[in-house]
Formats: sequence, C-alpha cells, structure tokens
Amino acid sequence: MGIEPLVKPNPPGALERQVISSMSVKSEIAQTPLQEIQDKARRFIEREGLKKETGWQQIQTDEASYSKLRSALRNDDFEAVKDNYEALLKNRKPSDIKKEMRIWVSSGFTGQRSNEHKFRNSLTPAEEAIYDKAKDEKRDLKDKFNDWLDAQP
Repeated sequence: MGIEPLVKPNPPGALERQVISSMSVKSEIAQTPLQEIQDKARRFIEREGLKKETGWQQIQTDEASYSKLRSALRNDDFEAVKDNYEALLKNRKPSDIKKEMRIWVSSGFTGQRSNEHKFRNSLTPAEEAIYDKAKDEKRDLKDKFNDWLDAQP
C-alpha cells in the first residue's frame, strides 16, 4: 500500500481561478462542453416552460450521488471517486451503478426525448458541435469510471 498525499490535488482550473481572483480581476475559466450544454439545456427548459422529469426533485445534499461521482472523475480526484462509489454501494449493487452510468451517457440533457428534440433544433450549428462534444465527454467519463473500477482490487 502506497503513501497517499495529505492534500488532494486541485481540480482543473482551480489555480488559475485563485491567481486571477488574487489580482482582483473577475473572470471565470471556460466551461467544458458538457457543462456548457447542461446549462443551455437548463435555460432552454426554463425558457420554454417545459418539465425535465417527473418522479424526482433535484436538491443540494451531502448524500452520495452520481453527479458527485462524475465530478470527481472529471477532476481526476480518485479518492473522491472511491468515497462516492462506496457511498453509492450502501444502497445499490455494483451492476446497478454501472448501468446508471451507461444510461446517463445515452440520455440527453433535457430529461425527455421530446424536449431533447426541441432543444437540439434550437441550437446553432456551432452549438450543435458543442453538443456532440458534450456527448463525447459523457462517454469519456463513463469510460474513465469503468477503467477506474476495473483497476480496483
């Protein structure tokens, strides 16, 4: 067993934000394509008065979640990946977690197919290219998760 660092690595862009912040310049590091499309989809749903999904409500919580797991993967914070995965295992089987990651990759960004079709039609050609990159990013995160999982003892 190797020695683990006492301090977690900074997520991508954190150092830049800190340096810019310390210079009193207000700036934000560019979003990933996935983050950008998720924001666009959320604003689209709100603007159009559509519903994302029924049967669940999205709230901030300290509970384990797939979004926290994916965020840790995005930041290459594998200690947090392990912690979130183990927390998810308290109420789920490993096969269920892998299945949910697969479903997330194949799902759109608006929560319903009819909404997704309307959303896609609202995008400019440049935004469609970002949408495609966001889908690729989802697949890459799922692959990173599967690679991490396969490497576990």
